[in-house]
Amino acid sequence: MKSFTSTPPHLHTTSTLSLSKSTTQQSTSISTHPSNQPNPSNNQNHRKKMVYTLVVHLYAKDDQTSLDKLTAKLQEASQVYSHDKETLGWFVMRSESDPRAFTIVERYEHEGSQKSSYWQTFDQYVLPLLDRPMDLRRFHELDTSKDVRVETDEGMWEATRKHQASE
Repeated sequence: MKSFTSTPPHLHTTSTLSLSKSTTQQSTSISTHPSNQPNPSNNQNHRKKMVYTLVVHLYAKDDQTSLDKLTAKLQEASQVYSHDKETLGWFVMRSESDPRAFTIVERYEHEGSQKSSYWQTFDQYVLPLLDRPMDLRRFHELDTSKDVRVETDEGMWEATRKHQASE
């Protein structure tokens, strides 16, 4: 896997990227803290920018202490990173079917946005709590600022507009 100098070391991994059962399960949030919401200063225009996204899968050791410590550290990290200036969102989730499986979705204005000194605490705390290496994937989100219409059924589009207006 290619390593980028602007990516914090805790996100570098040599793990094999694979789609295992634990990483494809439906997930739920483990924290509803208000700081887990996207940075409001960037929320309106994020669709028009090239957004750099990291998706990290973690799998905790099979003991309650490791699970509790990992959960707390991930909640803390979300609360810290969600307030960083160029962070659009930093979300942590736990699998519904496997409480040891976690996913982090980090959204940044650009690849060089991760400058928080907090990340230096991450690896040394988290790595001993994991049963397997972190699975890190890097993405650039697609530009969705312009309307794209693949579906041609106008009735479906009208029903969709009505549904969205009622929310």
